[in-house]
Amino acid sequence: MNYRLQDDTLDHIMDAVIAIDNGSNITYLNHAAAKQYNVDVNNILGSKLTDLYEITWLRPEDEQNLRGSLEKIGYWHGESIHRRRGSGEIHVESTVTVLKSTSGQKIGLLTIHRDITRCKLVEEELRKSETRLSMIQRAAGIGAWDWNIAEDTVVWSPETYVIYGLDPNIPVSHEQVMSLVHPEDRSRITDLQNELQMRHAKIWKVEYRIDHPSLGMRWLLSWGKVVYNSEGDLIRIIGVSFDITERKNVEDSLKNRIEDLQTLVDERTEQLRDAERLAVIGETAGMVGHDMRNPLQSIVIAVYLAEEDLSSLPDCKAKTNLKQFLETIDEQVKYINKIVSDLQDYAEPLVLRSEETDLKQTINDSIRAIALPEYIQSSVLIEDNFPKMTIDPFLIKRVFINLITNAVQAMPKGGKLTISASRKNGDVLVNVEDTGVGIPDEHKPHIFKPLFTTKSKGQGFGLAASRRIVESYNGSITVESEVGKGTKFTINLPLVKR
Repeated sequence: MNYRLQDDTLDHIMDAVIAIDNGSNITYLNHAAAKQYNVDVNNILGSKLTDLYEITWLRPEDEQNLRGSLEKIGYWHGESIHRRRGSGEIHVESTVTVLKSTSGQKIGLLTIHRDITRCKLVEEELRKSETRLSMIQRAAGIGAWDWNIAEDTVVWSPETYVIYGLDPNIPVSHEQVMSLVHPEDRSRITDLQNELQMRHAKIWKVEYRIDHPSLGMRWLLSWGKVVYNSEGDLIRIIGVSFDITERKNVEDSLKNRIEDLQTLVDERTEQLRDAERLAVIGETAGMVGHDMRNPLQSIVIAVYLAEEDLSSLPDCKAKTNLKQFLETIDEQVKYINKIVSDLQDYAEPLVLRSEETDLKQTINDSIRAIALPEYIQSSVLIEDNFPKMTIDPFLIKRVFINLITNAVQAMPKGGKLTISASRKNGDVLVNVEDTGVGIPDEHKPHIFKPLFTTKSKGQGFGLAASRRIVESYNGSITVESEVGKGTKFTINLPLVKR
């Protein structure tokens, strides 16, 4: 597995982050992990995880619980002892997440290990010496507390007041503490209390958010020992709390990073599929276009000769019908010819010619080539002395024909077509505007993609080919549209090819 995490963020956190593949080979570890396990990053990559540490489970069922949790939900959180190679044991709190490929296959595990050896020592010292515990708490930023449920009292160490941002000279109550807890997390504490009463568990452990008076929202972890009376009633919890906001932020950042990486992989995979599909389309389009040209030319010639012969016949109903049939054939031939041209414009390598081109004349020629319907009003707003462009007149005419054709098709009940040109910073801006049906917002990101079309007739190559031609001259083509009001395509081209 070649999975790697390339994010400097992971090298600036305190927790050890390690990634392994399905064969338990180490594929990544951050600087904190290298320091925690006393290894060199470059030397340990590719080694087995057991070369880094061996696990001693706190309970016999913990290993089975880990495997079951990973198979069921892809996530496990728990504690264990790590026996480091040549550098002693540490007590760790671990988060293990299953890594999956875009196809959903498991490709490894991502683990975050927090060294909580100090916290465990603090728990031990809590039973030995309150004075010594207070010193350790101040050094480690850990606050001790004693919640006497039976007497409804709360006692905090000075460091706990700091963690919550409260005045140490003012006694606190459980109700006051709960008021600082985020509303969404209060039930987590009360539910744990009820669960302890029912199960008679000995450990209190809960993560929750508080509204710190000066620091804003902070994540805390409270960890303590539960005391019951002889009747089995929960009467007291003695424990510690510490700020885990940094760890939570890192976990969120890591989760987002993984999601971003998976999204990026999905996008790249889709782009590769599109590229392969378009390569096949391009090759096929070139062959189809070449093979169809000769038959089309024969049909055009045959229609022309038939029209010539028909004109010499006396007027009659049969002549009128034949003339209509020939006009229909001519229209369909032109439509097929446009498809072939679009296919070749998109698929074949562009051979760019550059010559002085009269923009206004080229646009007028494009309009005449289409033969606008009578219900379409058109206007070309370009000065007669507009500078000539250095461009291929045939290719740019193909672009205008595509845009004008689209405009006509967008105005089936009539409308106005306006083509204008202006100069800006050495470039030429050509606007092709219509008052047609407009383009829905959800279609705008796709209109320049090949094979995308919303028309009953059309192959979706016209705009893709047009953009290809424009961009080959270091230009750009953009669209503005509003449903029910019309559409404006703007072509930006250099006056002289760069």
